[in-house]
Amino acid sequence: IRDIGVTGVQTCALPIYVHRITLAPFAAPRVVLAIILLVGGLGLGLSPAVAVGVAAASLLWQRIGDTQTPLHAIDGNLLLFFAALFVVTAAVRESMLAQALFAQVSVLIAGRLDVLAVVAAILSNLISNVPAVLVLTPLIETFATHHTAWLVLAASSTFAGNSTLLASVANLIVTERAAAHGVTVSFGSYMRVGLPITLATLMMKIGRAHV
Repeated sequence: IRDIGVTGVQTCALPIYVHRITLAPFAAPRVVLAIILLVGGLGLGLSPAVAVGVAAASLLWQRIGDTQTPLHAIDGNLLLFFAALFVVTAAVRESMLAQALFAQVSVLIAGRLDVLAVVAAILSNLISNVPAVLVLTPLIETFATHHTAWLVLAASSTFAGNSTLLASVANLIVTERAAAHGVTVSFGSYMRVGLPITLATLMMKIGRAHV
């Protein structure tokens, strides 16, 4: 990046990574077959996870390109983290402590969309936004307008994911990938940018929810 003449601005060179994607001969028909399997599986009533798994398995079985590279690129630690996160979240939902907490939060929210947005944002920063949605889902039934409550929960948990590194697993993934390329993103530097954005978008959403 060239110096633009502003005092105190430091120039730096940003690395650019270009990955060339190559397809093996006759790969297109195989991709079409995978798409047919995916669409057919969904049409037969299979769950999206099973249908995608069948299509992906067909691509690996047909050995399009180098199959070792994508297999080695799978982050086993990340998959284990996701699995453990949802196991813990499900356990919390079924525990007596969670039921008592739901009772208290239900009284606190009392059908108010703005309180729901704030609670979802805070909880997203404690246990990440996807588990927060799973935990707060039973509370949607307490609202008179379920559709609006779903929209507020979805928006507030998504916006809250921008506030801190811990608020969204996607933030952790990007930070980890950046560190592998020598770019360090600290908790404080991220929050200084993310928190104001989160607060501004949350206030806009809460305002529109009451319109």
